[in-house]
Amino acid sequence: MTMRIVLITMAAATFVIYWVWMRWRFFRPNHIHPRMRMLSIAAVASGVLHTYYLASVQLNEGFADFGLALYILALGLFVWSAITIRGKEFALAYSTSSPTSLVARGPYRWMRHPFYLAYSMTWVAGAIACRSLVLSGTVVVMLWFYIGAAKQEEGQFLTGRLREEYLAYRAEVGIFGPKILSCRFRRGETQR
Repeated sequence: MTMRIVLITMAAATFVIYWVWMRWRFFRPNHIHPRMRMLSIAAVASGVLHTYYLASVQLNEGFADFGLALYILALGLFVWSAITIRGKEFALAYSTSSPTSLVARGPYRWMRHPFYLAYSMTWVAGAIACRSLVLSGTVVVMLWFYIGAAKQEEGQFLTGRLREEYLAYRAEVGIFGPKILSCRFRRGETQR
């Protein structure tokens, strides 16, 4: 099996798993925010572009290997995050629903938004594997959406009933990775 086929298969599997999870697992409010619709359109367009590039550009073995490793890490983080929130009500990005629980276990012990990090790593994987500035542009666009969604979700925590717990959690846990000097917050979760 060539590296090209492995990369295309891994990228496609990752895109499909993310889509299936988003479609059937995340809480879907009656009204889907226009930014979520734009994010979905950008993700599909980026996915098509990534697949095209993976299928057509000259691959460098080292960059392709690194891209594959990132795909695997991204999917691993996604699955770990999904297992961690099993049974919890998590809304789609840009939802206006108030958070009902604060999860601080699994990957949430180390980062506040592991799903967005996993998605971002996926886009970075394709850009690196193909050594493409065009695909790097999709990384920037998708990061813009994910950072916006993360900030909106954090605003909902800060104006909701979980404000005090979230402030303590945010002081100890980084947005997309660990805060190196303050990793003391290790509670399980708070629910209503």
